[in-house]
Amino acid sequence: MARPQPKFTETEINEIQEYLRKEKTKSGYKKLMTLKYKAIDHMTSEEVGKQLGYCKDNINQIVKRYKEKGMVALLHPHYGGNRRYLSFKEEEEFLETFNKQAESGQMLEVSDITKACREKIGRNVATSMIYMMLQRHDWRKVMPRSKHPNKADDETIMAYKKNH
Repeated sequence: MARPQPKFTETEINEIQEYLRKEKTKSGYKKLMTLKYKAIDHMTSEEVGKQLGYCKDNINQIVKRYKEKGMVALLHPHYGGNRRYLSFKEEEEFLETFNKQAESGQMLEVSDITKACREKIGRNVATSMIYMMLQRHDWRKVMPRSKHPNKADDETIMAYKKNH
C-alpha cells in the first residue's frame, strides 16, 4: 500500500514559491525544490529523488520537518559557530575571582577553574573550553621556578657545609 501523499494548503504553496525566488544557497534551493515537486507537481518521493539526488527517506524527512516546524526548520542553520556558555563579559567577571587569588600569590590550577565553571553553568564543560577561555582573556601559563635565580652553585654550597 502506498504512503499517503502530504496535503499542502494554498498558503503553503505560495510560501514555497516565494522562498524559491529568494533562496541563494544550493542546499536550501534543493530543499525548496523538494517541497515544490511534492506540493505543486505531485511527484512521488522516488521521482523527486531521481531529480534532485536525494533518497526517498530524506525527501520524506524534509516534508515532515516543513509540515511540523515550517520554513525555519529547513532553511535556517541549526548549528552556530559560537558555542560559548558565557558571554565575554560574564567570562571576565567569572575569571576576576581567580585573578584575585593569583595576585595574592596562591597557586591556580585549571581543574579548579573547570570545577567552578561547571558549577556556574550547571553542565559538564570540557577542559579545552577552559583553556580557550583563558587564552581569550590573555591569561598565560606561569609555573613556579624549579630553583631560585640567585641560588649558589653546588661547589659554593658544599664549601659552606664543610665550614659550618
